[in-house]
Amino acid sequence: MNQSAYPTVHWASYGISAGMVDQRLAPICTECGPHLARVEPPGDPAQSNCEDSPWDLLFVGYEARGQGTLESLIRRICQAHALEGVIAVAPSDSPAREIELMRAGASAVIHIDSDPERIEQAIQGAVGALQARRGQCDREKMRLINQLAVSVNHEINNPLTGLMGTAELLLMDSGKFDEKTLKDLKTIVKQCKRIQEVTARLKTLNQLRTVPYGSHDTMLDLVGEIPLASPVPPETPDEQFLPVPSILVVDDNPLMIDLIERLFESRFKIDAAGCASDALARIREKGYDLVLIDLILPEMNGLELFRAIRKIRPHQKAMLATAYRGDARVEQAIAEGALGCIYKPFQMDELEKVLTETIKMKTINLS
Repeated sequence: MNQSAYPTVHWASYGISAGMVDQRLAPICTECGPHLARVEPPGDPAQSNCEDSPWDLLFVGYEARGQGTLESLIRRICQAHALEGVIAVAPSDSPAREIELMRAGASAVIHIDSDPERIEQAIQGAVGALQARRGQCDREKMRLINQLAVSVNHEINNPLTGLMGTAELLLMDSGKFDEKTLKDLKTIVKQCKRIQEVTARLKTLNQLRTVPYGSHDTMLDLVGEIPLASPVPPETPDEQFLPVPSILVVDDNPLMIDLIERLFESRFKIDAAGCASDALARIREKGYDLVLIDLILPEMNGLELFRAIRKIRPHQKAMLATAYRGDARVEQAIAEGALGCIYKPFQMDELEKVLTETIKMKTINLS
């Protein structure tokens, strides 16, 4: 066991004679290494708040009067200090008693006549269990932080796209507004871009790479499992397109669909679907020059919908839209033939450019 890898563990004693602590426990803890440091014993460890505890490892002895049995005291201490370690010091070497103390929550059990080697082994084992438990807690905290970062990013960027798009839509009718109103609209767009920059930094916290959305969409770590797609070359200029390209927008945000329809009504023929079943029904009726699929949908996610669309129309062009960068399902969809992804919030001229370029790409069918 590499003791140098441990951070400092503060230990204290409770209900143990000063002689035993000074003559036996303290020298052995010193021999265990510099990662063990002694602190003052607590007044009543069963009542202390774990956040206020000055100790990480506590030796609890049978001389703790007025606290009931040693087992009950250990149990109360472990309930109050879930992340700390407790070593029980029993009055005699009894296997049955040791089992009861371990059941009460003790990390290890020694007795007053234990030889130094056994005491050292108990300390090393308790420290190892303590570090493992705290490491697991730290990982869980980071997982929750990651989940929060993903969710916050998604929930901010979706309405932010609608807000910025609405302001841009109003700016297109600049002749209807006075100079002050136009300045205010430009300020809205500018501040939306600032928020976009801030939320983009949240991706540095992301390790889960997925976004929760109901019971159908679980949190899975897919990092490193998905191959990246090769770049898709554009079509040759002489490829024939419909005079007005048709696009199916699949998004459960009505504001997003309304913005795209109003902004591009003269540039594209826009159909809309608010859920996967509606989208599949439209795909069964006809094909589109492009299907724009939001990654997070109520019935199935964008990757699942893309796969379902390809079963109906193997050569259907499609791309994804999402508010969060780094989701492995985007990489998977591209690996299976999707033509890219646009990230929210986006400006409408950026979206128009992406849609136009994507329609010109060759379709890829890897199913």
